[in-house]
Amino acid sequence: LASVLEHRSSEGHPVIVSNSDTSLIRSLYRNFTHHYIKAKRSIGVAAGESKSATEIIAVSGARCWVGFDPSRGVDSSAVYGVRA
Repeated sequence: LASVLEHRSSEGHPVIVSNSDTSLIRSLYRNFTHHYIKAKRSIGVAAGESKSATEIIAVSGARCWVGFDPSRGVDSSAVYGVRA
């Protein structure tokens, strides 16, 4: 997947990918710009406990606004509505 995304980026397509932050993932996406966020985990965690892990968001290609800034953290200010 990383090689396909690298190729698409070289063709001028913007690419955004996320994964767990590990040395392997950082190496696979070494030519991308890296952003890091903390993500809550619920699998393998007892009820009432919390666990978090660092996620990497790797960005490459043309610079464009995609509607969020991963470096600003979680933004839950969006309002959803249904038009009749």
